[in-house]
Amino acid sequence: MKKFFKKHKALVIVLVVVGLICWGIGSLIHKAKVMGEEMLASMQSETVTVERRNLVSAVPATGKISSVNTGTVIAEVSGVDVVSVLFAEGDYVNAGDLVCVLSTEDLEKNLAQAEASTENSVASANISVNSASRNLKSAQTQSAVTAERYEQQLKETEQDIKDYENMRDQSSDQYWSALGEANKYKDLVTSTSAKIAALKTQQQSIDPDVSAGEYGTVTSDIATLTVQLNSYQASYAEYNAAASEHLANYNSYVAKIEQLESSKDSVKQNYEDAQRSNESNVAASRDSVASARLSKENAQMTADNQVDQIKDQIEACNVYAPISGIVTSVSVKEGDKYAGTQILTIEDTSAYEIVTEIDEYDIGKIKTGQKVVIKTNGTGDEMLEGHVKSVAPRATVPIAGSNSGNVTYKVVIAVDTKNEALRLDMTAKLSIVLSETDNTLTVPYDSLIYDDDNNPYVEKVLEDGTVENVYVTVGVTNDYYAEVSSENLKEGDTVNVKRDLSEVFDFNALLEEAGAEGGM
Repeated sequence: MKKFFKKHKALVIVLVVVGLICWGIGSLIHKAKVMGEEMLASMQSETVTVERRNLVSAVPATGKISSVNTGTVIAEVSGVDVVSVLFAEGDYVNAGDLVCVLSTEDLEKNLAQAEASTENSVASANISVNSASRNLKSAQTQSAVTAERYEQQLKETEQDIKDYENMRDQSSDQYWSALGEANKYKDLVTSTSAKIAALKTQQQSIDPDVSAGEYGTVTSDIATLTVQLNSYQASYAEYNAAASEHLANYNSYVAKIEQLESSKDSVKQNYEDAQRSNESNVAASRDSVASARLSKENAQMTADNQVDQIKDQIEACNVYAPISGIVTSVSVKEGDKYAGTQILTIEDTSAYEIVTEIDEYDIGKIKTGQKVVIKTNGTGDEMLEGHVKSVAPRATVPIAGSNSGNVTYKVVIAVDTKNEALRLDMTAKLSIVLSETDNTLTVPYDSLIYDDDNNPYVEKVLEDGTVENVYVTVGVTNDYYAEVSSENLKEGDTVNVKRDLSEVFDFNALLEEAGAEGGM
C-alpha cells in the first residue's frame, strides 16, 4: 500500500483535491435547495382576514347590440318600375306608413285581359257541363227501360212457375188418391179371387146328387163373388189407369217447371248483365258530368285566381312599413325596375337584445331568466341590466373551413334597462350572473383545503400562532372568493392562504436544468 502511494502520490493528491471540491459544491447545492424551498414556502403561504362582502359568481361574454324585431320590406310583385321611395336611411317610420310606391300601369292592362279570358273560359265550361248532363240523363232513361222490361219478363216467368207448381201439386194429389183407390180394389180383387177359389174347391167336394141344396148355395155364392170380382177388377183397372195418367201429368209439370226455372235464371242473368252495362254507362256519364263541373270550377278558379293575383299585385304596389322603427338600409331608388328584392330594412329600437356565444364548459350553468350585467363604451360606466332570454339546445355550426375546435352555444340576452345612448351594433361586455349574495362571510378561494373525503376546511390561525382546521360549508364562489359558513369562523378571524406556485417557480427543476445534480 505504501509503495502504491509513493508511486501514485501525485494522482492521490489530485483525487483528494477533486473530492474536497465536489464536497464543497454538494454542500453549496444542498444549502441552495434548502434556501429555495424555504423561499417557495414563504411565497406559497400568507394569512388573510375573514371579511364580509357582496359576492357574485358570473360567466363573462361579449356580443353586439341588436334589435329584437327587424322588418324587411319586400313587395309581393316584381318587374314593375319604382315610382317613389318615401323614406331615407336614418328616418323613423311608424307601422303602416306608406314607404314606397310602384307602378301599376302594366298590371292594369293584364287585369283587363284576365277578366275577359275568365268570361270565355266559364262559357266554354258551361257547354261541356250541359252536354255531359244530357248524356247522363239518356243513360239513366235507358237503364230504367231495360230494368222495367226485364222485371216484367221475370214476373211473367215466375207466375208461370207458380201455375205449373199448382198443377203439379194437384196431379200429385190426384195420383196418390187414384193409386190409393187402385190398391184398395187390387186388395179386393185378391181377397175375392181367394174366396172364389175356396168356394170352387168346396164345390168340387160336394156331390150335387147327394147335397143338391148345399151345392146350389155354393154355386150361387161363386156366381155372386164372380160378379163382384169383375166389378173390382174393372174399378182397379180404372183407378190404376187414372193414377198412371196423373203420374204422367205430374212428371210433365215437373219438367215444365224445371224448364221455366232455367228460363228464369237466364232472364236474371240477362237482366244482371244488362243492368251492369247500364250502371256502368250511368256511372261513366255521371263521372263525365262531375269532370265537366270540376273543369268548370277549375277554370273559374284559375281565372279568378289570376284576376285576384293581379289585383293583389296592384294592391302590393303601395308598400307599407310592417313595424315601427329606424330605416337602416334602402336598396332601391326612383326609376329602378323592381325585381322582388329587399326595398328597405327597419329596425325596432324600442327594445334591444344581445346575441353571444358561450363555451361548452360554461353553457351548462346558463339558464333562461338569469340576471345579466351589461356594459358598453357608448353608455360609459353605467351598468345596464338584462336577462337570459333563450339558450340554444344545440351547438353553433362551425364556419366552413374553420380550424377552431371550440364548441359554443348561442345565447340571447334581453336588455331590460332603457338607455338613449344605446345604438345598434355596439359591442357589449356581459356578466351572466349565476349566483350572488349580499354582506356574506367570505374567504379567498385559495384558502379552501379539501380532505380525502372532499370535505372543505380552512386553516384558522389562532392567537398563539398555532393552526386549527375549521370545516366550512361553501356557498357562492367566483375566481377569487368563496362564501363560507361555520360556527367556528367569524368576521375578523385570520386564515392561511396557500397558493400553488409549483408550476411558476420550481427550484429543483431549475437546479436540474443547470446540470448541478447531474454533475454530482
